[in-house]
Amino acid sequence: MIKTVAKPLHILLDIVVAVFSLYLALEFRFNYPIIFRDVLDFDPSIPQIIIILSCIPFYIIAVYSLGIYDPDFKRNVLTMAIKHTLPAMALFFLILAFSFFFQVKNMPRSIVVTYLVINYLCSALFKVFVTWLNSRKWRTLIVGSSPRIPGLREKLATQKDINLDIVDVIERSRERDLDTIVRDNGIDMILVVADEVEEKERILQSLQYSTYQGTRVYMIPSSYEVLLAAPRYMRFCDVPFLRINTTNQSLFVVKRFFDFIFSLVLVILLSPLFCASWIAIKLTSKGPAIFKQERIGRGMKPFVVYKFRSMYVNPAEATRKVVPGKDPRLTPVGGFIRHARLDELPQIFNILRGDMSFIGPRPLVQHEVEEGLMEDSWYRERFSILPGITGLAQVHGDYYTIHSDKIKYDLWYVFHYSLILDIQIVIRTLKTIILRKGS
Repeated sequence: MIKTVAKPLHILLDIVVAVFSLYLALEFRFNYPIIFRDVLDFDPSIPQIIIILSCIPFYIIAVYSLGIYDPDFKRNVLTMAIKHTLPAMALFFLILAFSFFFQVKNMPRSIVVTYLVINYLCSALFKVFVTWLNSRKWRTLIVGSSPRIPGLREKLATQKDINLDIVDVIERSRERDLDTIVRDNGIDMILVVADEVEEKERILQSLQYSTYQGTRVYMIPSSYEVLLAAPRYMRFCDVPFLRINTTNQSLFVVKRFFDFIFSLVLVILLSPLFCASWIAIKLTSKGPAIFKQERIGRGMKPFVVYKFRSMYVNPAEATRKVVPGKDPRLTPVGGFIRHARLDELPQIFNILRGDMSFIGPRPLVQHEVEEGLMEDSWYRERFSILPGITGLAQVHGDYYTIHSDKIKYDLWYVFHYSLILDIQIVIRTLKTIILRKGS
């Protein structure tokens, strides 16, 4: 199986980073009057040191529970650094709480901010180091007979943020030997790519628990399986049942409240940017600055979506052949406002009106809806909530992501909605804008 930095060493290094960050925070706070205007007469005593050391085990437990010590095939240093900072915040406030409870002299509150900043920087550098040490490829098997396998294998080979080594593709004739192949080849990961439920069951049955206990197994779900993911169970008499609809619907009321408040604030704060974009579009090309198009929203009801126009109105320009890297249909400012996602700013007015949300499935045109309804029987569920400017499918997919996969992202959002999920999507959206990736 995959070789990584041993967990004991990882834990030891985390302790060193936590203590060193706290030491630096104290040094900066007490010895640099230029930054903090005053020098505090403060000398950490033995009880304070004992308090700090006694909090370290709680910190390690928090880090462990977030899965930071588990090896990850995605080389995402930013995500790991963020995860590492959350327990660090808990550590510092735990130190303050222990100090108060045991009546030990409290440290100044200004150290909280100083410590969090320093610990974030130290954690980020530390995670870069750990990621570099764990950079060997994960030996991976693709198992199944789906026609998607060749395209998936090619896509995985070109992804820079996924560190997989596709060892082999196991088709139906070799499935009976799957357990032996995993053991003999030191397989770290299995990707089950099958369209039929019977085939998925057969593949999983060919693996012994003792084998895949140390091997990660992933499976492309159907829309029905997305609905069943992470279910809750309930017992009626002695009969077990699964609860499917686990989403708290009252959360969508809270979501609409925040949508209205934030959109109102953004209209006021971004009014200069609205005006500048409108003027730039009008000065560089003929036609209206605002592009209007009918889309299908909640309850499959049509509404008009607003965008800044990024293409020429001239039909001859719009039908010219698109050259990779240079789209002649775009106006002089069209390419910039698209890359910066400024073309979607007018959709804030759609949010104010209640036609859209900041986060949700992408609003579709009529023919896309008709195709989706023919393709997937669960497709109608994505219209049970408001469409959004960004969403799970938008941040995880790209222009070439197939339609059936985008549907599954949308259904996951509908069936497993939470405010935490919205926050994660916002963070990934910001990352997408900065890196200029995504759909």
